[in-house]
Amino acid sequence: MSPPTPLIWSIICAVNALGLLLLRRAIFVRCRSCHLQPCVDTICLDEEKTLETPPAKFQDLPQSITQSDGVPIGRDDWVQRLTHHVFAERHGGRYNVLTVHTDIDHRFAPEGVVERLSLYYINSKKDQVIPYDVIVFRKGTMLRLGDGGYINWCFEGNFERLDNFVTFKEL
Repeated sequence: MSPPTPLIWSIICAVNALGLLLLRRAIFVRCRSCHLQPCVDTICLDEEKTLETPPAKFQDLPQSITQSDGVPIGRDDWVQRLTHHVFAERHGGRYNVLTVHTDIDHRFAPEGVVERLSLYYINSKKDQVIPYDVIVFRKGTMLRLGDGGYINWCFEGNFERLDNFVTFKEL
């Protein structure tokens, strides 16, 4: 395979520069938790300062929503079911919700985080234990650098999407 031509390199650099420009807030603002600039964590939250209204007693999600092992449900359907439940049932459509496979490369800059959940999709037949974060928030931006599809991310709320970049606005 031959190396990219100068034109291809110019396009790659332009796309990277655009991504950095769009995420300048996430990149140039000092992180409140780890105090790095830029923060190297994909989701770095100062829980005491950003959680606005924690759920009552941090109630668990229903097993009918979170169960994946031993039931005939694919990862894509599981992620969509989980996202929709948190958006519509748990928070009544008042906030944006993002479910993301934590192992994919992404940059997420939420504002006004209401709740953050960490869950696992489990499929013992395939020896799969796949970590996901579900974040409920007022507004923010998300840049997915890894693979797409519902197996890796899903969101509901007030948003504008341009391929792998999403801007979430308040509902």
